[in-house]
Parts: sequence; structure tokens; C-alpha cells
Amino acid sequence: MAIEVRYERQLVGGEWVNVKVGDFALPDPPIAIAKQTAKEQVSADAETARSRHITLGSGKALDYEKTSAEAIRYVESNGQGEYPFLQARVDSGRYANLAAAAAGISAMDYQKSISLAAITRVEDTAKLAIDAASTVDQVTAAIPQVWP
Repeated sequence: MAIEVRYERQLVGGEWVNVKVGDFALPDPPIAIAKQTAKEQVSADAETARSRHITLGSGKALDYEKTSAEAIRYVESNGQGEYPFLQARVDSGRYANLAAAAAGISAMDYQKSISLAAITRVEDTAKLAIDAASTVDQVTAAIPQVWP
């Protein structure tokens, strides 16, 4: 329960001053509102955590998506075919050859998947705990303070 301190303007000795008139207990918000607000915060926090692992720019995200798809196709076809996005990584000097580019991109994709799955686990666990909470304090305690 929150406490609100209230003041009134009163004339004291010829001057207007703020005089404390009391502390008033503010009721906790209804549990349903607390749960809704907490879930919205959890979703926003999860999205912030995800943004550390993904590219937010749509053009660069498409580049990564195409490169990742080429890396998978390269492995599945034993390197047969054309791979312009992987070749761009080789041409830039980032990788020595197409096989190294496919391996490097696949490793980054795997690590990204592990990180995103961990965020999903924290998000889902928090939302389930919020749903199960029977007090506002339990709702507040269910909001994760640390994200992967």
C-alpha cells in the first residue's frame, strides 16, 4: 500500500506556506490491473532484451536472413550452387572462403537462437507467475529484474 503525503497552502504569520495535513494510504491497484500492467512491462522488457541479439533495421535484418538461409543451403548442398551473400562476406575479408562463411554464420545463428530462447523462457515464466499471483506484491515480485 502506498502512502501519499498531502499539503495545504495556509497563511502563517502573514506568509503563505505549505503545511502538511496528513499521510493518506492509497489502496493498491486492483489485482487485474496490476497483472495487466506487469505483463505489459515484461513484454516490453523482453523486447528490449531481444533487441540486443537481433538487428532492428529491416534492410540489414533481411541481409542477415538471406545470409543465414544461404549458409543452411550451402551445408545441405555440399557447396554446390551460388551464394552471393556468403560470397560478399568472403570478398569483404571477413571469411577466407565460402565454407568458413557458412560455418561462421551458422555458429552465430545458433548462438542467437540460444539467447532468444532464454529470453522466451524468462518471459513465459514471468507471465505464468503473474497469472498465478494472488497479491500485488506477488505480481511485482514476478517481474524479472535480469534478462539474458
